[in-house]
Amino acid sequence: MSQQLAVNQGQTATLSVAFRTATGDAVTVYQEAGLSNEGINITIKRGGLVVFSGVNDGGSSDAYTLQLVFHHSVWGEGTYQVTCSGFKAGPTAVEQSIDISVYRSYVFAEVGGVYRIADLLPFLADAVGNGPFNVEGEVAYGITDGLNSRFTVMGKNIVPGSVNLVTIEGGARDTLIEGNDYTINYDGGVITTDMPPSIGEQLIVGYQHTVYSKDELMQAMVRACSTLQQRDIVTMSVTSGEPTIDTDPADIFNMLMQAAQISVLEMQAQRDARRGLDFSDRGLSVRRQHIADSERNLLKDMKQQLDGAIAQAVMDGFSSQPPSDRTREWPEVILSTVFEVAV
Repeated sequence: MSQQLAVNQGQTATLSVAFRTATGDAVTVYQEAGLSNEGINITIKRGGLVVFSGVNDGGSSDAYTLQLVFHHSVWGEGTYQVTCSGFKAGPTAVEQSIDISVYRSYVFAEVGGVYRIADLLPFLADAVGNGPFNVEGEVAYGITDGLNSRFTVMGKNIVPGSVNLVTIEGGARDTLIEGNDYTINYDGGVITTDMPPSIGEQLIVGYQHTVYSKDELMQAMVRACSTLQQRDIVTMSVTSGEPTIDTDPADIFNMLMQAAQISVLEMQAQRDARRGLDFSDRGLSVRRQHIADSERNLLKDMKQQLDGAIAQAVMDGFSSQPPSDRTREWPEVILSTVFEVAV
C-alpha cells in the first residue's frame, strides 16, 4: 500500500520507491532490458507534459531513491503523475504510477547559499495578471488555396500543450495532432501545417496564452533585483548558468514584487510608445508618441512607494544580507511508495 505523496514548493524531497512481491520480498529492477544498471527510470508529467525525466541516483532493491528540489518555476501547484519503470529478471518490463500533490508556498529553496530568480516568476505573473487566458473557436489567419501552410493566431505567448487545432471542410471535422500534422511557434502564434489545407478549408484553433512571455518576466525580475542591488539590498550572481540573489526572497518579498511590477510597467509603456507610429501620405514616419501621462504618473507613484519601503527597511535595521527565517522552511521529506509486482 502506497502512502499519499505530497510536498510543498521550495522543499527538497527524496522520492523513495520499492518493488515488492505479494509476500513482501524485494524485487531487483534494472534500468535496461539487458538487466544492466540496477535502478528505475522515472518520468513525471502534468497534464500530459513531461516535467521531469531521469533515473534514480541512489539506493538498491530495498528502496530506489531520487532527490528533487521543488522549485516554484518548475513545479506549479497541482497534481503530477509519477511513472516508475524498469525490467526485472526474465527480463520482464515493470511499470507503475502514482500521483504526487504539490502545494503552493512562499518558501524558497536555497542552493549553495543563493536563491534562483526564476522561482519568483510565478508570483510576478500573478501580480501582473498574466493569465493564462483561454481562447476558443478562433479562425486562424491565412490563405487556404491548397498551397499555403503558414497560419497565425491573434494570441502570443501560447501555453505549450494547450493548442487544439481542427480543420473544417464542408461538414467534416478533422483534429490535427501537434508534431505530426503541424508545428507551432509558441512565442509568435505561427502555425505551420505539414500539408497545405485545401481550398476553402478552415482552421479553427483553441489555446491558452499569456500577456507576457517567460523571458519578458525574467527580464523584469532581473531588472528589479538589479534595482535592489544598487541599494545594497541584494547581491546578484550567476550560478550554474542561472541568475541568483544571495538574500532569501521571502525576507524582501514585497520589495521584490514592487520593483518587478515597476519593470513590467516600464516595459509595457515602452511597447505602447513603439506602437505609436504615424501614418501619412509619405508612408510610415519615425515619429513616436510619448509615454501616456497615466502610465508616467503610475510609474512615479510606484517608484516613490518602493523608495519608501526601502528607506523604512533600512531604518528598521535591515542589513544587506539578513538572516533567513528558518522557521519558514521544512526539513527534507521522504516521499516513499511501495509497488507490488508479480513474481
